[in-house]
Amino acid sequence: MGRTDLDEREQAQQYTFDAFLRTQPSEIRSADWTPRGLGPPIDFISTETRIGVELTEWRGQAQSKWVEDRDRFRGELLAAIEEQGLTAFRPGGAGYTAQIYLHDGPPGRRNKPRIVTDLLNFLADFVRTKRPRFAPHRIAYILAPELPVSLRSCVDFIIIYEFPAPNIEIVLHKKGTDFDPSLAQPVSDLAINSFRERIREKTIAGATRYAREKESLQLLQLWLVVHSPGVFPEPMFELGMEIGYGKHKLKSQEAVAEKLKPITEELGRGPFDRIYFLVDRQPHPFAQLIFVK
Repeated sequence: MGRTDLDEREQAQQYTFDAFLRTQPSEIRSADWTPRGLGPPIDFISTETRIGVELTEWRGQAQSKWVEDRDRFRGELLAAIEEQGLTAFRPGGAGYTAQIYLHDGPPGRRNKPRIVTDLLNFLADFVRTKRPRFAPHRIAYILAPELPVSLRSCVDFIIIYEFPAPNIEIVLHKKGTDFDPSLAQPVSDLAINSFRERIREKTIAGATRYAREKESLQLLQLWLVVHSPGVFPEPMFELGMEIGYGKHKLKSQEAVAEKLKPITEELGRGPFDRIYFLVDRQPHPFAQLIFVK
């Protein structure tokens, strides 16, 4: 039986929460946590610590449809990877992560099965036959002329990273997001405004709802975790945030966290006792506390 959209969204939610736990002290990591699904407020609770965690993705509202389409296509790619036994691109162990930059969005339903097959065949063949391309930094760039003709209408270029562990498999972007150096960086405050809206949505507009649920569940603390923007490119462009390995990338994430603190102080915490900023989709997740009562 194939995975449904609901399954994929719950899996993505669990992935983000697991990434957050990896950044926390042992007593938080080892506590017994219960997922509450996609419906009720407060996504995860621990009756042991009496802490609840609410997750929210930092992205522009205009990106929502793209995010849904992206996650569906990514789920189909991951299901095909599992079915075909492509161990080099399975999550978790040593292997390869492919960042795939699409012209606009995922392929239409009619062309999708052929695109999935051709894309995975191309990736598997590339990592098997083009080993010298990864030297010296374990990164290979694949531009459109190298792609099969069947992929060029959908895929603009691909970057493949060789990870000793843990591999995070397939990541999808629109052309013009974080690693596209060919486009000028826009000057705007879209990223900060979007973050402010996400905080306002939870701490002000949703304050009564979350406060009631916190009381009903008899929680001592409620934490809000705003996690990395995925396909929303503006934090990378506007705020200089980078994703991946290395001290430089970590410092860029720490700098962004510092820029977010005044917004949480301005809007207040509402029913939340702590607010964290999390960068989850990288080999070593990063989290920083940006508000605590």
